[in-house]
Amino acid sequence: YQRRVHGGKRNKNAHTLCVRCGSRSYHKRKHRCASCAFPSPKLRSFFWSEKAKRRRAPGTGRMRYLKKQLTKVAVKDKLITRFGERPPIKTKQNRKQFLRRRLAKLGLPLPPSNKDKRNVGKAQRIRVRKAKQKKDTECKKKRLAGLLKKKSKATKEGAKKGSKEKAPAKKADPKPAKAAPAKPAPKEKGGKK
Repeated sequence: YQRRVHGGKRNKNAHTLCVRCGSRSYHKRKHRCASCAFPSPKLRSFFWSEKAKRRRAPGTGRMRYLKKQLTKVAVKDKLITRFGERPPIKTKQNRKQFLRRRLAKLGLPLPPSNKDKRNVGKAQRIRVRKAKQKKDTECKKKRLAGLLKKKSKATKEGAKKGSKEKAPAKKADPKPAKAAPAKPAPKEKGGKK
C-alpha cells in the first residue's frame, strides 16, 4: 500500500496496513501496529483517548453476531404486540409452553410434548424394573427352596445316625473304686546310726 508520493525526501513509508484493525499503522521494521498494538493479544486502548475508543465500539463494524440477536429481540417485540404476552426466556420448558399456546391460538397442530415421550419411557422403565424384580424374587425363592431341601436332608440323616448310635445306658457300679496302694517312703542315705 503506497500513498501519494511527496516531492522531495519524504518518499518512503514506515507504516503499512495492519492485519487486525485494517488501519495504515503497522510499522514494518518494529513489527507492531501503532493503532491496535498487533501482534499483542490485548487491543491498545487508553482512557485519555475517548474518541479512539468510540471509533472501535460495537456498531462501527459488521456486527455479525449482534445483528442476529437484535433481530431476535425485534421479532419477540412484534409477537408481544400481536399476541399480547411476553415469552418467558428463562427456561426451555417455559419457552415450549409459550410456543404451544401460540400454535393453539393460530389453530396449528401441536407437536408431541416431551412429557408424553417421557411417560412412554417411564412406563417402559417401570415394566423392565418389575420384570427384574420378579426374576430376583424367583431366584431368591429357588435359593431358599434349595437351602430348605439341604437342611431337611441333613436333619433326616442326623436323625438316622442318632437312632443307630443310641445304645442302652450303662448302670453305675454300686461298689466304689479301690484306692491305689500307698508308695513306700524313700530310704535315707548316710549309713547306720
